[in-house]
Amino acid sequence: MLSNESNEDYSTVYLKTYLMALSDCYDCELDFVKKEILHTRTVYEDMANITSTRQNRTNVILSLVATVFLPLTFLTGVFGMNFQLHAEYSMPILNDPNGPIYFAWLSVAITILIYTYFASNGWITFIFSPRKIKKFWKWIVSKCKSAK
Repeated sequence: MLSNESNEDYSTVYLKTYLMALSDCYDCELDFVKKEILHTRTVYEDMANITSTRQNRTNVILSLVATVFLPLTFLTGVFGMNFQLHAEYSMPILNDPNGPIYFAWLSVAITILIYTYFASNGWITFIFSPRKIKKFWKWIVSKCKSAK
């Protein structure tokens, strides 16, 4: 009988040791899975942030382009109305033979002005710097003065 009891004690101790080791392995694996879940969430959030950043950049570019073309669209609408020539309510630029040229210069000047404003605020950094635009603007003004 003593051998049976010692066998049971040995089996119980061995089983307890085995179960404790198994519990430790389970805890380690559970920690690993939790870390992997956390890592997966981090990767998902990073991808969402990248997508959000791309969409924000696209919206900024779209807004800048719309802001540049909005005044030009307004001018085109105003000068494209059907005014009678030589009437008392006619627009003066329509009676002038150089009216389309004035309209084109006004459109270019507004576009350059808007671009210069955006570039000086650092919202866009394309090919031209504000210094080059100022030099170009001075050249345009000198050509206009020499044309008179």
